[in-house]
Amino acid sequence: MKLLFYSAQNQGVGKNLARQVRVEFPEIQVDQVDSIQGISEKVCRPLNGIRVIMVSVTNREELIKLQCLHHLMDNIRLILILPRDAQNVEKLALMLQPSFICFADTRFNDIKLVLAKLQRI
Repeated sequence: MKLLFYSAQNQGVGKNLARQVRVEFPEIQVDQVDSIQGISEKVCRPLNGIRVIMVSVTNREELIKLQCLHHLMDNIRLILILPRDAQNVEKLALMLQPSFICFADTRFNDIKLVLAKLQRI
């Protein structure tokens, strides 16, 4: 399975989470990008093989930019990691029709369970 991981700062929660995915799921190929443009470039490539996109969002503006790419993610599962302190982002997040939503302060166990299930699909 191929996973595309997006974190704007590529540090903190995003960096730790990408490292945990690589350790816990060595069979998953993880590509990382640090811009919305990077997501677009990866997803638009023919035969990209991406089955899951994991997005660690830091603010409302990133979610708004992701809305523009929603049509490119029709057959790709989306895992959203939202900041705990951001206000009014839940409605925008749900508009992306994610497979799973959690908050940045959530333990990795929940995401691990979701990834394990997605691998079996």
